[in-house]
Amino acid sequence: MTDLQTLAPAAILLVLGAMSPGPSLAVVVRNTMTGGRWQGIRCAVGHGLGFGLYALAVIFGLAVVMREAPAVFTITQALGALLLLYLAWQSFKAPTTVSQGEAGKVSRGFTEGFLVAILNPKIAVFFLAVFSSVLADELGIRTRFTMAGVGWLIDTLWYVLVAALLSTGPPLAFLHRQARPINIAMAVIFLALAIVTMARTAREVVSM
Repeated sequence: MTDLQTLAPAAILLVLGAMSPGPSLAVVVRNTMTGGRWQGIRCAVGHGLGFGLYALAVIFGLAVVMREAPAVFTITQALGALLLLYLAWQSFKAPTTVSQGEAGKVSRGFTEGFLVAILNPKIAVFFLAVFSSVLADELGIRTRFTMAGVGWLIDTLWYVLVAALLSTGPPLAFLHRQARPINIAMAVIFLALAIVTMARTAREVVSM
């Protein structure tokens, strides 16, 4: 099987996965709204880095670790729930208008993007599902790194595109005008995701 035959089906699934709504999209939208284009883009780059690290980990054996030490998955998931609660609180107490001073917090955007990805072990499960049909012992190192790189590139480019589109004139002006209701909606989304994640984590702890 050629590299192209190996990568093409996985790439299609990765594109669809990147485009699906969830905490990743919410955190990129939030950072773009509060900090403008560069904060949104750096959030996208941070998320892409976390996403790419999971891709490498899965391709080089994270599935074995998750199977042998399920507590690692559970602990990571619990930390992810705490991060979502923090983001919910940050969104709820955000100001009703966006000030120019907030645009300088680009490092926060990168950090939030990275943490949302790296503290979401479901990304590892997603990669395992995507790559399970194409991973094989005979795949070379180059192909494995290429697969991880494709995952990183697709995720990063998608969220950079989202940030770039939302930070153009009319969309950004709308986000700023509706800052308060959008922040409240973001808080509700993050809170709901945190509750779902905590409930799932509790079930896994009980079943251990």
